[in-house]
Amino acid sequence: KALDPTGNGRYYAEYRVIHRRDGKVRWVAATGQTFFEHGKAVRLIGTAQDISERKRAEEALREQQRFTEGILEAAPSLTYIFDLQEGRNTFISAQTMNVLGYTSDEIQALGSNVMSHLLHPDDAAAVAKRFGKILASTSDDVHDLEYRMKHKNGSWVWLLSRDKVFARDKNGKPTQILGVATEITERKENEERITRNERELRLVTDAMPALVSYVDKDLRYRQANKTYLEWFGLTFQDIIGKTMKEVLGEEALEKVLPYLETALAGEPGEFEAEVPYQHGGPRFVHAIYTPNIQKGEVTGVFIHVLDISERKRSEEKRRESEENYRTLFNSIDEGYTVIEMMLDADKNPFDYRFVEINPTFSVQTGLSQESV
Repeated sequence: KALDPTGNGRYYAEYRVIHRRDGKVRWVAATGQTFFEHGKAVRLIGTAQDISERKRAEEALREQQRFTEGILEAAPSLTYIFDLQEGRNTFISAQTMNVLGYTSDEIQALGSNVMSHLLHPDDAAAVAKRFGKILASTSDDVHDLEYRMKHKNGSWVWLLSRDKVFARDKNGKPTQILGVATEITERKENEERITRNERELRLVTDAMPALVSYVDKDLRYRQANKTYLEWFGLTFQDIIGKTMKEVLGEEALEKVLPYLETALAGEPGEFEAEVPYQHGGPRFVHAIYTPNIQKGEVTGVFIHVLDISERKRSEEKRRESEENYRTLFNSIDEGYTVIEMMLDADKNPFDYRFVEINPTFSVQTGLSQESV
């Protein structure tokens, strides 16, 4: 082209040469002007410049771009640049297809409608608040947020975004955000299942008349049902995170500690005892301690306690009544006996047998308790 008399005669070319002395390849940029006489090129005047360093820098940049593109393609996360002034994504990685079902071009085509079109309405306020914090930010802090976006198939996808300021205007005001969004739908669904199960479990345990609680291996409360709280006259906040010593009292803990140690060693334990609680005073309880074993290691103890104070008082009254009766029965100075009537098939009495006689009756008749 430079030798074409119909052209302007200017030329520019980049090419490689082999250095005569060291044999190394070098890049050269040649530029110049062709002069013509009578329509023929008669001479070229120009310069040649060694541009090897520039070429190496360009190649390094291309390599860096290939590396970055490779990372973006291989990474499961979605990378984007969001323009705060235009309200749209100026760049979004190809992973948007895997995460949201849209191609990068389809996302770009939504323009400033991307958020109103894809963002879950219930998360709009949180996202707006997050943008507000970034706009007011004077640092390069990373801002995290969990929110939902609509998949192309109509389902909702949970994302965890980690955003930071990517560009600012001349006054330092953020203009663009660089963000990485990771899909966390499965994690959120698992969390919801766990929350639902915990809620259902609490409904069940709260309806139980027994005291149900769970302590970790450091004997700190992690769970306690409604009956447990009411029994001690405490709130959930009064118990959770506290040690058993703080809640039960030193004397009470000392009473139950051997059974706890057995459970922490991996063996379940069951006992009945009068425990001197610091809240509510001494009470008779029937307790079951069950170790929570995870992967061969005891991580805590499930505690099931029944208040048997009324039963114990009833048993004690019955014992005292029986003792009083026995004392009276054996001490009266008249013969006294308890007999059982024997009935035939028609329910008519035909005989009787002694069930019990007192000492006076034995003296009077010569019969002994053993003989009757």
